[in-house]
Amino acid sequence: MFRLMRTAALLVATALLTGGLAGCQPDDPVSSHDTPISDAPRTQAVITGTVRDAARRPVAGAAVQPRSLDQPAHAIPEIAITTDDQGRYSWTLPPGDYSLEVRQDARAAAPRNVSVGAGETATVDFTLR
Repeated sequence: MFRLMRTAALLVATALLTGGLAGCQPDDPVSSHDTPISDAPRTQAVITGTVRDAARRPVAGAAVQPRSLDQPAHAIPEIAITTDDQGRYSWTLPPGDYSLEVRQDARAAAPRNVSVGAGETATVDFTLR
């Protein structure tokens, strides 16, 4: 629930910074102009992978944070996502070039760059040191 609320807040902030939501009036509810996920164009890309520790054990709860390397940079819907109990993550983003960082507590992995096209899935695994 917190993740959904954070996503909504980031989308509204992005819309405000970029001049508002197309076709919306200032007092319109944002939800009336949202596109349902099921109707989203199939031009998205997926970045997925696993985060492990130095002993090759899966790391749950690690924060994965992408940064768009494209110019202009793609808007990223969330600041970060976390890995599941098996250390896996999966993120649907606009196609493009990204730098991914992973952190958990004081541990981090070296950033990795990845390019992913529309309809493609790129796998990027990390080892926390």
